[in-house]
Amino acid sequence: GSRTFRLKQEIDTLKRSLQAADAEKARVEQQAVDLDEQATHLRQRKEKQAKASEALASQKAEFRASMDRMRAEKQELAQRAEKESKRRKTLESKCEELEERYRDARADMKLSEAEQQQR
Repeated sequence: GSRTFRLKQEIDTLKRSLQAADAEKARVEQQAVDLDEQATHLRQRKEKQAKASEALASQKAEFRASMDRMRAEKQELAQRAEKESKRRKTLESKCEELEERYRDARADMKLSEAEQQQR
């Protein structure tokens, strides 16, 4: 009897150990599943960040190109404004010259009329 009792106790102990080992195995397997899910989540986040980073780089490039175009346009407008300013000064000086010649011509006309009347 005592031998069968000890064997039964040993069997019970082994069964409990087996159950504990099964529970530990299930816990470790669940941890592995959780870690796989975390890894997948981190990969997806990394991919999203990479795409967002690419989109941002693309937007920055577009912004730079746009700024370059605007600078070029601004420079062109400044050059055109300078050209127009010079043209305007030229026209103003021509106008002044013509007005002066006109005044001189009128003065000459009045002078010659006065001379004719004196004769």
